[in-house]
Parts: sequence; C-alpha cells; structure tokens
Amino acid sequence: MTVLLAHIRRYAAAWVFAAVAGAAVSLFCAVVPTGWGLDEQSHVARAYQVSRAIPLPYVREDGKTLGASVPEKIMAVEAAGFSASNGVDRGAPSWQRADFSNRAQVHELNAQVVERGDPTVDYDVSNASASSFVPYLPAAVGMRVGSVLGADVGTTMLLAKLLNGLVFVALGTIAVAVLAPFRARWLFFVVGLLPETVFQAAYVTADSYTDGIALLFAAAVTRLAVDRRPVSVTLLVGTVAAALGMAAAKPTYVVLVLALLAIPGVRMLPGRLADRVGRPALVGKAVAAGMIVAVGAVALVVLRLVGNSTVAIAATYDRGADSGAQVEYLLHHPLHVPVVLWRTVEVFGLSWTESLTGNFGYNTVHQVEPFVTMCIVTVVLAAFHAERLRRVVGLTFLVGSLVAGFAVIGALYLTFNAPGDPMAVGVQGRYFIPLLAPFVLGLAALVPVRLAMRERHAAIVFPVLSTVALLASGVLWLSFLY
Repeated sequence: MTVLLAHIRRYAAAWVFAAVAGAAVSLFCAVVPTGWGLDEQSHVARAYQVSRAIPLPYVREDGKTLGASVPEKIMAVEAAGFSASNGVDRGAPSWQRADFSNRAQVHELNAQVVERGDPTVDYDVSNASASSFVPYLPAAVGMRVGSVLGADVGTTMLLAKLLNGLVFVALGTIAVAVLAPFRARWLFFVVGLLPETVFQAAYVTADSYTDGIALLFAAAVTRLAVDRRPVSVTLLVGTVAAALGMAAAKPTYVVLVLALLAIPGVRMLPGRLADRVGRPALVGKAVAAGMIVAVGAVALVVLRLVGNSTVAIAATYDRGADSGAQVEYLLHHPLHVPVVLWRTVEVFGLSWTESLTGNFGYNTVHQVEPFVTMCIVTVVLAAFHAERLRRVVGLTFLVGSLVAGFAVIGALYLTFNAPGDPMAVGVQGRYFIPLLAPFVLGLAALVPVRLAMRERHAAIVFPVLSTVALLASGVLWLSFLY
C-alpha cells in the first residue's frame, strides 16, 4: 500500500491530466455533432479507407486529386454536419444562432446501418493526404469495431472519435509522467489541456495524434536535458519511438529532432554503458546522430509516399497554385521569402492566437477573450516555472520550433498560393500546437527569469486554470448548439 501511495503521489500530475483530459475529450466527443470538425470530411474518408486496410488514397479520374471510396451513409452524416456548421451567421451572438439546426435529420442519418453492398461515393481526400496512414489508425480501429458489431453510423462515428481521443489522452499522460520529478511537467500539462488541443482530440483528424506524439517527444528531450541521473534504456528507446512516430505523422515537425544533438553526449548512453565505453561524450553524440538519421529516413519515406499531396490539394482548390513554378519564382526572387513570412504573420498572427487556444469547428466558435488571455498567461507561467534548460538546448528548441513553423507556412504557401502571391493563406494557429511546448521552453531558457512557486501551489494553480478554460469552452460550445 505504501508503494502504491508513493507511486500515485509521484505521478499525481499525470493522473490528474488523464482524468481532466479524458473527461473533456469524452464530453466534446459526445456533444460535437459529426462533421463539425475542421476538414473532418476528408479525414473521416481517410480513416475509413485505412479501416479497410488501404493505407494510401488513390488518384482520381482527373489524374490529380486523391480519393477514397466511402459508404454514402457515412458521408451523408458528414455532409449534413458541414452544411449546418457552415450555414450559420458567424457574426451573431451565441443565444441567437442555434447552430445545430438539422438535429432531426442528423438523428435519422445516424440511425442507419452500413451494410455490405451499400453504395459508396468517390470522395476527394486531397486535404488529408499530407499525412501517412499512421495518425488515422485509432479512428480506423473504431470504425472497424463498429462495422464488426453491426453498429449504426452514429455509434460507429462515436467509437472512431473516442478511440482517436483516447490515443491523444494516453500520449499526453505519458508525456506528463515522463517529467514527473520535474517542474517542467506543468508546461506539458497545460499545453495538452488547451481547449483547442482537446477539441482536436474529439473529432476524427490526423492532428490529435500529431499533437500527442509531438508533446511526448518534446517531453522526452526535456527529460534528457534536465535530469542529472543516469539515463535509462527505457527513456532512450521511448525518445526514438516518439521521434519516429512524429516522422510518421507529419514530417514537417521532424526538424525538432535536431535538439538531440544539443544534449550532452554522455546523456545519450545508458548509465552502465557510459561507464564502460571510452570517450562516452563522443559515442553519445554518435548515438544522437544515428537517431536523427533514422528519423530522417522515415520522414523521407513518408514524404515520398505523400509527395503528390501538394498537387492534389492545389487541384482541389484551383487557386492557381503550382508548387514547381512557385519554387522557381522564389529561387529567382529570394528576397520575396522573408516578405511573404512577414506579411503572413502581420495579417494572420492575431487569428493564430485565437486558433491556438480555442477556435472550435467550421462554425467558428472562438474562445471568449478573457479565457484566451488566461490560456496564454498559463502557458507562459508554466514555461518560466519549469527548470531552465541549458542555453544550447533552449536555443535548439527555439530555432527548431521557428524553422518548423516557417516550414508549415512554406508548405501551405506552395500548396494554396499562385506563384508570387504576397502572403500565404490557409495557415491556422492549430498547426503550431506541436511546436508550442519546445518554443516557450526555448524562449524561457534565454531569459534569465524564473517563476518561484511552491510545488503544492503549482499543483493547484495549473490544473485549476486549465480546467476553468475547458469548462468555459464547454459552456460556450453548448450555448451555440442549444
């Protein structure tokens, strides 16, 4: 009993995270209607395709866009969600909108059962083609279970959302547990419980897995950086596994693995091995380099598999985007690159803050401003309460996050914009959630200021602030639906 109590006390933050995140994700899964999540239609089609053991979409008849064959009954519910959530007056206050206007129709559509031989639709999944099949596995398993049980469409989609959310909750809980002895755990706690992070975990999307695995990788690297005890084999293997999982999700974020080179070489070897080898610092650096090469190789394979996604998405939106011509233009006008970055940040920066903390669904329900500020302040407080990283590690985290963020902007610029366009469109703040923890940790490492707070106070402040923001989000969302 004493050992059990000590274990619970040691991992209290992780248990609290699991409870709060599990409850919040479950609530959003239950109340957010199917089809209301951002780009959910194409993500659902991809997940269904994966549930049929088809890992990649096929090229459609136009020779450019990518597709999936999905039962009409599933896509009918998705279409109803898209129609209702996009058919609202976004400028009206919550008590006048009543966004869920087709509740009876959706209830009927959810009651249908998909049977063998039912008609299917060729659905354009170009939007969801930039990710491999890996992030869709949890939802695909949920869909498969629903199919085996003969469940109706509504139950099948709920299973898909719940399993998708469960994987995020598990990854986030492990990330907090990895840092159990350190104050830095509270940063990963609050980032994992941002309303936007939780909302993304409550519908079918590749972003929920990506957020979770990136959180876990950053936590593992932070543990390597701040721990002074001999490193365990479990931590090293887990770090590599998280990095590989991140590469398999969205290679854009893989630049973060370069932070491994900033970790002292002796920390990259298990304790006993470090005592036995000559020049452990050099050997450790070689191990880190080997990890980076392995992760880079996986990222290159994924990029090769999804390489036609840029052309497919450009063809879907027909905005004149041509990635080849765009690259050629930028090579001839290199000064246009910083101009595009500056203009994009200038125009969309404020909306990214809203989207990073809470922008819920197609119907554009924004987190109420006081809680947006509270979320930002909570993240900053947690970052400066955390152990200060060595400057080289912090700088690597910071630069890596910025480079990855610029890569996100660049990828969308090539995908959505015609050659020479003045700024990138299509960038949303939620894309930066996987970069948030390493970014603020890196920034805090370069500022000679710490937030002194007793542990018992931190154990109250950060969970309470995160829970209040989530409760406000839940109340806000429900006010738009009912």
